[in-house]
Amino acid sequence: MLSAVTGLYLIFDTTSGKQYVGSAFGKEGLFGRFKTYTKSSDGGNLELKKWTKAKPYTCKNAAIHVTRNAPTILSAKEVLARGRAV
Repeated sequence: MLSAVTGLYLIFDTTSGKQYVGSAFGKEGLFGRFKTYTKSSDGGNLELKKWTKAKPYTCKNAAIHVTRNAPTILSAKEVLARGRAV
């Protein structure tokens, strides 16, 4: 089901309280984005690279919450606009 939707998500480090808001777009939707986190704990994000470099165990203490979802037919701009409308 996650491959059928795009959207915004929150990664929350349950030990430090740090939060990261990310977005997922493209034909694989949220599933494709989350799949990158299984290959690399930082998913290629510069901010998350800082987290994992400082405390390598961070990814083991993370919770992910989908905050907004949208159909994959919407553009990145449209999905981000939905996030700002909160």
